[in-house]
Amino acid sequence: MYFGFCVPIVYWIFDRLFKKISENIHKRDFILFLRYSDEINDRLGAKNPHVKDSDKLFSFGLLIIIVATLFIGIKIL
Repeated sequence: MYFGFCVPIVYWIFDRLFKKISENIHKRDFILFLRYSDEINDRLGAKNPHVKDSDKLFSFGLLIIIVATLFIGIKIL
């Protein structure tokens, strides 16, 4: 029940929070920095001038939040 209900809600809350912060800072939604994404160039030494450090921070933060909620759920079980 935890995995199916709590993890998506926690992810959604933080995603909306990061989106609002990014819209206040950059006037746009943050770019999810994922490998093989169409929005970024992930080749070695590639430059992505449209991707800001905050985009990378928000992407890494969402990854940490997902992993942390999964570990919390495992510990509860």
